[in-house]
Amino acid sequence: TGLFQSVIPHPEGCDTIVFTQVELIPLDTIFRMDASCMPGDTGLFQSVIPHPEGCDTIVFTQVELIPLDTIFRVDASCMPSDTGLFQSVIPHPEGCDTIVFTQVELIPLDTVFRMDASCMPGDTGLFQSVIPHPEGCDTIVFTQVDYIVPDTILAQTTSCDPAEVGLSSNTVVDADGCMTTTITTTTLIEQAFTFNRVFTCDPEAVGFDSVLFQTATCDSLVVTETYANLPIIFETRGVPEICDFPGSGAAIAFDVGGGSGIYTYRLDQGREQADGIFNGVDPGLHEITVTDTEGCSASREVTVVPGPDYVLNLGLDQTIRWGDSIFVQLQTNLSLDSSTAIIWSDTACFGCISRWLRPLETTTYNVTVIDSIGCRADAKLAITVERPDGIYVPNVFTPNGDGVNDFFQVFGDETYVSHISNFAVYSRWGESVFRIDETRVNNNSGGWNGIFREKPMDTGVFIYHFTVHYVDGSTREFKGDVLLTR
Repeated sequence: TGLFQSVIPHPEGCDTIVFTQVELIPLDTIFRMDASCMPGDTGLFQSVIPHPEGCDTIVFTQVELIPLDTIFRVDASCMPSDTGLFQSVIPHPEGCDTIVFTQVELIPLDTVFRMDASCMPGDTGLFQSVIPHPEGCDTIVFTQVDYIVPDTILAQTTSCDPAEVGLSSNTVVDADGCMTTTITTTTLIEQAFTFNRVFTCDPEAVGFDSVLFQTATCDSLVVTETYANLPIIFETRGVPEICDFPGSGAAIAFDVGGGSGIYTYRLDQGREQADGIFNGVDPGLHEITVTDTEGCSASREVTVVPGPDYVLNLGLDQTIRWGDSIFVQLQTNLSLDSSTAIIWSDTACFGCISRWLRPLETTTYNVTVIDSIGCRADAKLAITVERPDGIYVPNVFTPNGDGVNDFFQVFGDETYVSHISNFAVYSRWGESVFRIDETRVNNNSGGWNGIFREKPMDTGVFIYHFTVHYVDGSTREFKGDVLLTR
């Protein structure tokens, strides 16, 4: 190993210099495992695998011992001589033989007991048989065969043929030789006549019908009578509503006849009931159905009319002057008798059919009339009261002593005006020049004469203020200005 140089000559003189680096190849060592059944072949062995270059390989082989195998198995036999523990060897090419131990058990013989029956006395008794087995394990079978007593059946039948009446027997033997004897008693059927009655709700289906049933010798005649009761008849009446109370009408079914038994009643599609009076019925066309105990029914229509539309009228609304009166009278289609209640809203005239009204202010009167059965009507009357001020205040006065318009006073209609209070006059600077706590209209002594502090006032505009008290107790304030001139 090492670095070596060599030259490759060239004809033209261009030689090639070759440098060769030779490395050392180390020797190779292999370890392997093996096994053997031979104790002499076990252990650690060394061998060499030569290499052309001289690089040999050393091989170490570890050979382990394979132990011998042992198998235990169980078998069975019906032969006592074949039972026991047996040993055998299964050879191996490598010398590793397997030892097999076989335990053979004894199979005991089987015994079966069975039951059978026969109708033949010679076939009865206890019998033994053997069922062979390929392995020699035969089965012993004991069979107990019992005797079957012959069967007897008693039967009843009928016939229309007198020749067939009486006792007869018949014996049947099956495939096993067992006999069954049937003894039959036959009685005679008399020729039959049957009468039936059938009820129907349809009168047109009434009548008789006959059917003859024929066989070889037995004829049977069936006669059927179809009958019906008299048809159900009844009357109806509708009871109008009371006043305009919803559901206060009624429908009645009466004078019911025909049919049979006890009747039930139904209104429209409602539930059945035991009587023909239906209360709480709304106005309109209805149907009452009557059904008897046979299920037959009849229907009739009945009309319930709505209650009358009760009206009450006090006339048109009125307008009057203050202090006037108006006469009103009730107009109604309700019955007005001693049991009728007439209620006025002002409670001043309970039960009055007519009356005088004299409101001092605009008023609406309500009245309700309720008759003896509770029917009711309502009405109202509005009376507008026009009340004039009843006051006149001059806008100028001349306190010059000529006897004309010398006083500033309040004029008015004493029909409406009771008196005047807090009558005051002020200068334009707000100074009070005249005041009186209470006075009457059209009264010179209750007015201002144009004097203030015992001196005549100069011409000018003055402010006034007072309160008017009316005879109905109401009040109203007035204010304004007045011109004083001389």
